[in-house]
Amino acid sequence: MKRFFQLPRNGGRMLFIGFNALALLAVVGLAAVLADQVQNQDDEIAQKQQILSRLEAILAREGEVRAANDRIKTQLTEGDFLKGANEGVIAAELQIRLKNVADRNGARVLTMQGLTLPADDVLRYIGAKISLVGTHQQLQRVIFEMEADKPYLFIRNASLKLTAGANGASTEPVLEAHLDITGTLPKNVGQP
Repeated sequence: MKRFFQLPRNGGRMLFIGFNALALLAVVGLAAVLADQVQNQDDEIAQKQQILSRLEAILAREGEVRAANDRIKTQLTEGDFLKGANEGVIAAELQIRLKNVADRNGARVLTMQGLTLPADDVLRYIGAKISLVGTHQQLQRVIFEMEADKPYLFIRNASLKLTAGANGASTEPVLEAHLDITGTLPKNVGQP
């Protein structure tokens, strides 16, 4: 019987070496792929360890976050914001407060009316337009008390002018002040 495929004498050795070389290349290639995969997993593990470290640092500050949350809740219920059953009551109380401040400091209220202001995402604003007459020092004391006392009030617009009754005598001139004063309250408080 005749063989179809017959190798020369050296051919078996060459075939063996070639086959082993291919097998070695396959093993080296597989090892390179495995090494690359291991390196990628090491990188991913390192990234996740960094994230875990940041989350643990945040978790370690849980007490601070809870204390800050409690401070915010306290501010909402204590004196930093205007309070009242609804916006009408809050506006009326604001106007009474402004009149009392003016009276206490010797200024006279000429006119006062509510001021409508748009709300933002977090706060609502309740305001009043007030016209006062008094000396420079009286008006300064009124403004200082309005802005320094709680609940906090903010002067959004102010204009001063010398009144017609003021004269150049030795007495201090009388000024007329027009103020737009605003107080704040949280968006969900004081709504019917």
